[in-house]
Amino acid sequence: MPATGGAAEDAEDLAWFSFGAEGVRHHRGKFGRLVGLDAEAAGSALAGSGLALMAQFVSVDGGYLIILPDILAMGIGMGLSMTPATEAITGSLPREQQGVASALNDVTREFGTALGVALLGALLSAGYRDAIDDRLHDDIPGPLAGTAREGIANAVEAAAGAGSHAPDLIHAAQLSFVDGWQQAMWAGVAVMGALFAYITLRGIGGSITDRGDELN
Repeated sequence: MPATGGAAEDAEDLAWFSFGAEGVRHHRGKFGRLVGLDAEAAGSALAGSGLALMAQFVSVDGGYLIILPDILAMGIGMGLSMTPATEAITGSLPREQQGVASALNDVTREFGTALGVALLGALLSAGYRDAIDDRLHDDIPGPLAGTAREGIANAVEAAAGAGSHAPDLIHAAQLSFVDGWQQAMWAGVAVMGALFAYITLRGIGGSITDRGDELN
C-alpha cells in the first residue's frame, strides 16, 4: 500500500479512537454500553463483509484494485471494533491500574493477530496444496511438481527450470493460491459472523437486564 494511504488510514484510526473512546468514557452506564456494542457489531459486520468480498472477487488477473474496497471495509470495521474493545479493557480497572490495563490490551491484540495469521495462513497453505494436486499434469517432472506443492513461491522458482512446462506450472500455482485464499477468507467470515452473533446477543441480554433493573 502506498505511504500516503497508510498515513491516511492511521489518521482515520486515530480519529475513530478519539471520538469513540471519549464518547464511551463520558457516557458510561447503559447508553455508553449500547454505543460500544453498536460500534462493535457494526465493526464486526463490516470486517466480515470485507472478508467475504475478498473471497468472492479475488482472481489471478484481477489486480490490487479489485480487492481495495474489501480492504477498506475491513479497515473501517476493525477501527469501529477496536475502540470499544479497548475501552472495555481499560474501563474494567481503576485509574491506578491503567498500566496493567494497557499491557493487557496490547497482549490481547498481539495474541489475536498471531493466532489469526497462523490459522488463516495454515488454511491458505492447505487449500493451495489440495488445489494444485488436481492441476499438475502428469507430464510435469516429479521433482518440479513436488517443489511446486510446497508453495507458490517455490512453484515460481521451480518454473525457472521447467522449460516448456513453466507457463502451465505458474498458472496452476496462481489458481491454486486463489483457491487457498478463498478458503481462508471464508473461514474468517465464519469467525466474524460468530463474533457478530455474540455481540448482538450480549446487547439483547444487557437490554433485558437494564429493563428488569428499572422495573425493580
